[in-house]
Amino acid sequence: MKSKCVCNLCSGQIEFETSAAGQSIICPHCGMETLLFIPPSERRRSIMEAEIKNTDSIYQEGNVTVSQTILKVGLSTYPIAAISSFRIVKLPQNKKIPKTLAVVATISFIFGLFILGLVASEDSSPPAATAWGWIFEAFSIGIFALLIISAIIPHVGQMLTGKTPFGLSITTSAREQIAVTSPSFETIRVIEAALQKAISLRG
Repeated sequence: MKSKCVCNLCSGQIEFETSAAGQSIICPHCGMETLLFIPPSERRRSIMEAEIKNTDSIYQEGNVTVSQTILKVGLSTYPIAAISSFRIVKLPQNKKIPKTLAVVATISFIFGLFILGLVASEDSSPPAATAWGWIFEAFSIGIFALLIISAIIPHVGQMLTGKTPFGLSITTSAREQIAVTSPSFETIRVIEAALQKAISLRG
């Protein structure tokens, strides 16, 4: 079965096998890493109206399954009886791209200054050397400006870090841990509702 979602960065449409939901791929539009997810509009099951018939399954989408007895996420299985509490949490954004850009801008700025310094110390330096020095300086200043703007304007910041990811944190007898993550709050909310239903059926 096929599903469609949008890239977390460029919002381009991506078609994929439903079973691949939750996996990270390279976006065919912008070339950046993005997480595949099932939009709420494509839900094959309505959790709030779920009817348990010949199976105890309450929710199943991608690699996440909630039944009366277990929460299964990929290869990890959590017994419902062992879950004492759960909550939705906002996870930290991916800062790798901004950090990488900052490093590149710093190196470019220093290299540009180095070239301009050599040009200033030699009267016979070719004009092209001066031009390259200013190109490196302009490039680094442009990146620094982008990083400053992204810190001020949330929409621009999302282009660099992606949408704020959300997670479903569960507490078992062992510890608290993030069981499910998604860039869509609605996706986590639906799974939370399924888990609430499973616990209520447990009695």
